[in-house]
Amino acid sequence: VFKWNQRMPLVFEEYKQQANEKKMQYEEALKLRRERFVEELEGYGKQVDEFQTFGDMAEINRYLKKAQGLDNKLQLAADKIDAFNNEEEAFGWDTTAYPQRMNIINNLKPYLQLYELTVDFTTKH
Repeated sequence: VFKWNQRMPLVFEEYKQQANEKKMQYEEALKLRRERFVEELEGYGKQVDEFQTFGDMAEINRYLKKAQGLDNKLQLAADKIDAFNNEEEAFGWDTTAYPQRMNIINNLKPYLQLYELTVDFTTKH
């Protein structure tokens, strides 16, 4: 009955090891999610590049919907970036900026404006 305190260091060491293993698992999961997110951003960039090939006026409404959908995804990406940064800070890492998101937004903006103006003009005239 009185020997339980002798086992405590072993119990603490076991839990410390389990905590370290879980931390490593969470860190690896975060790294994987960040890699997938970068791939997702690259896909968004390719979608913006496709807008250069769009030129059929009969399809302008479809182009607008596609541009708006992509814009929404890029806005939601900001929330993902914030979540990644919070996790990175919790692990004591430097936060990641993901500048490609703003580059994609800047590349998308002229197309989005063009499609919005064109649809607005065609519906009013």
